[in-house]
Amino acid sequence: MTQLKSSAVLKFGGSLIDLSGANIPLIIKRISKIKQAKNFGPIVVVSAPKGFTDRLQAIGEAKARGQDYRGRTHSLDFVFGSYLGLASDHVRKDLIKEFEKELDKYKIVVQDAIQKSYRNNGIDIKSLEYSEGLPTFDDVKDMLETRLHMLRDQKKSTQTLETLLVRLRPLFNTGFFSKKSATIPFDKIFKSTTVLKLRDLPTDEVKYAVAEFFLNKLKYELYSRGKKSNLVLYCIVDEAHRLLDEQSPLNDLLRESRKYGTGFILSSQRPSDFSEIVLAINLDLAGYHEGKTAYSLYGCPDEIAAAIRKAFSSQEDTVEGEPWYQSDHSIFIQNQVPAMAITSDRLMELSTHITHTDKDRPELIDLAKLESIALALRDLLLDLDRILS
Repeated sequence: MTQLKSSAVLKFGGSLIDLSGANIPLIIKRISKIKQAKNFGPIVVVSAPKGFTDRLQAIGEAKARGQDYRGRTHSLDFVFGSYLGLASDHVRKDLIKEFEKELDKYKIVVQDAIQKSYRNNGIDIKSLEYSEGLPTFDDVKDMLETRLHMLRDQKKSTQTLETLLVRLRPLFNTGFFSKKSATIPFDKIFKSTTVLKLRDLPTDEVKYAVAEFFLNKLKYELYSRGKKSNLVLYCIVDEAHRLLDEQSPLNDLLRESRKYGTGFILSSQRPSDFSEIVLAINLDLAGYHEGKTAYSLYGCPDEIAAAIRKAFSSQEDTVEGEPWYQSDHSIFIQNQVPAMAITSDRLMELSTHITHTDKDRPELIDLAKLESIALALRDLLLDLDRILS
């Protein structure tokens, strides 16, 4: 049996650490002294900075009453932002990013816990009482610039804050989410097809921020509308790999949106963008006014193949055709991902004489055939949802 070495345990109370971090050098000196004496350890336990526990308790009590604390010194942003301020002065620069990642994880846990408590207690997020008006990006900019001036007056490091302002400047310049900008008409989104075009925004960072804001707003809108037994909305996300990360609101939406009557379709041309693809569906040359709609299957498990045949057999002028590989579904097949292709049984004629020529015109499309394909895909997705749940 290995004998464990004894080690000192150092406990530093919150009263030793305030927002200025004045005593942090003394704490580090004490830790170093113990380590030098024993050549290992010690185990260090540090309480939250002075006053933070009271602030967090006040936030929790407000949430329990269905209210939202928006006072600047009683907000989560203030609490977590204060940790970043201390880190900028006392954490080595090569470790700052790692520190920020760890801090973000804890912030996400707190935010998720608050959202869960709202849902569990039946609190309508839209009806929350705010002590101040909802913050806009103008408010964010003002607060960051105020903090920057404060740090300069205190002769403290401003590098992290200056970097943040530089990265946010393109978003500030667009005018999105400012006091003058219009709100997103979510009632319209639930009643008709809405397209959010991001291609004209100046940078990828701005595009990501706008998309994330929109998805977060959609998430809260779904929560406020309550659970649904039927689908009321489909959200299609093109280039979805750009939004798939640990902090993206897409993660919550993919897990929970079905309960709120919303389905998601993520689109990408690279199979590696998604960790698990149930079925890749490729539509190419579908809807031609002559002949029939033809579908073909590639590496589909029996249960999925049966669901596909059931959905498409209910539509007239639809047949199961021969396999073909001259299109995007071949990328998925090469990566051993189940796939299906939907086209016309006149595929060879179309690809040889019509596509990419002057003959390729909109009037060659039979809208009734496209409607039949859409209905079949709807039935298939609902069936797959039932099978895989």
